[in-house]
Amino acid sequence: GKEMIHVTLEQELQKFKFDVLRKMPFYGDILMRLNIVENNSFPTAATNGLSIMYNSKFMSRLSPGERNYVMMHEVFHVLLMHCKRNPNKNNKLWNVACDMVVNNMLDKLTSSMRNAGIAFERPRDGVFANLSDSDTVENIYQKLSEQNKNRKSMEVYNRILIVKPNGTHTEISAPDDLIMESDEADVILGDGKASGLGQPLDDFNDV
Repeated sequence: GKEMIHVTLEQELQKFKFDVLRKMPFYGDILMRLNIVENNSFPTAATNGLSIMYNSKFMSRLSPGERNYVMMHEVFHVLLMHCKRNPNKNNKLWNVACDMVVNNMLDKLTSSMRNAGIAFERPRDGVFANLSDSDTVENIYQKLSEQNKNRKSMEVYNRILIVKPNGTHTEISAPDDLIMESDEADVILGDGKASGLGQPLDDFNDV
């Protein structure tokens, strides 16, 4: 009989990297500069601006389109300097604010990805919100802090309260994906420097 060709997760992620480089060079260029490493101490995926770390069990459970979405999700955190723009904030809330902005942008990117022949779909879990163009990470963070200020820190750690523009309240689980501040990431990666992607993107600010 025919032999099953086992394509490893690593090979799939490599292929994704090259597909994006060929078909969407702007993002491909950034992907090429990031180290993509398996690291199962994270529940899902994480970035520190230098590397994308992913949990292989988590990634294996996703469809190729969802996996690509997760990869681009981390790329956008890097692009928007989310690792560096978080001075003394509640990490979980900052993360949620960043995720909302990133996923909102990824939703707009979906058709371009698919037109380029790259599988792309939202994972089931994730923080999705309809944002207006004036919503920056910082002002979403302000709103979230306001909405969660009377709750005990452990509550905020696990469940985050979101009040939608129409006044309805939802609670969401704090997301598993992490954006680490550079110094925190150093310890985990044992990496002497955490300089982000060097000069070119340092001036890159929120869109």
